[in-house]
Amino acid sequence: MKKLNKTILFLCLLALCSKAISDSAYDDYFTEQNGNDSLTDDELKILEDLQKADKVGVDGFGLQGSVSKPGEIVFTFGVSRPTIVCAVLELCDIALEKGEKINTVQIGDAARWIVDSAVSGTGNDEVQHLVIKPLDNALKTSMVITTDKRTYHLSLKSSITDFMPQIRFIYPEDTLAKLNRLQEKKQKEDERNVISGTGVNINDLNFNYEIEGDEKIRPTRVYHDRQKSYIEFPEKAVNSPLPALVIVNKVNLFSEDDLQIANYRIVNNRYIVDGIIERARLILGDNDDALTVDIIYKEE
Repeated sequence: MKKLNKTILFLCLLALCSKAISDSAYDDYFTEQNGNDSLTDDELKILEDLQKADKVGVDGFGLQGSVSKPGEIVFTFGVSRPTIVCAVLELCDIALEKGEKINTVQIGDAARWIVDSAVSGTGNDEVQHLVIKPLDNALKTSMVITTDKRTYHLSLKSSITDFMPQIRFIYPEDTLAKLNRLQEKKQKEDERNVISGTGVNINDLNFNYEIEGDEKIRPTRVYHDRQKSYIEFPEKAVNSPLPALVIVNKVNLFSEDDLQIANYRIVNNRYIVDGIIERARLILGDNDDALTVDIIYKEE
């Protein structure tokens, strides 16, 4: 019995010595020059700067992710290297941009991390996911995801209980491109809506006029842009005599209306009057044979 106890004690001492030698060798490896891969001062400085950039984000605002809703972390793509924290016995779900297709996935520690794929939505609403699960806590590694649109560089860490259930990204460059496309579209629409020869956008005009009178001199439309009023005739009208334009200051039931010659200019097939016409009359001819058209602005 005593011999057995001595044997067990010897084996325990041997194991402790082996562990001490192993730990000592491990420490020596990282204190010797070779343990540091013979890095130069310049190379160490670059790595230090890289670590600082990872901590605060390239733009210096600490864009390391924000909580958008319970369980979801949002990272801004391209401003820092995101760190994804996962937990043993839990899943981390990384959702890519809608319509983005995964080409390859590379992970530094493939033995202790499980990476699977999933898809949500269909057609144009399809979203590809990567589901990550660590097999142990206190693990650190890196992962690279290449897609048909971009490349993601991520850091992975594992914990016993803490983890990020859902991860997605926002893409500033895509947002800016979308805004530029919307601006270009609006500009083209504005250009299409500009009335030829005036530089006036049709969306800025008020067409709330009633036009009553003889068809032969009737304008096609009357409108104002808060600065000027426009009376537009058919294009063929420029080859015919054009009516005179007068301002109606007052309509009299038993005598002649109070009329005033309007100050206007003719540009192609349009009369242009400074200010907003309230009530006007077009007159072509003399006396009882004259053709007339009344233009009346209706307040909204």
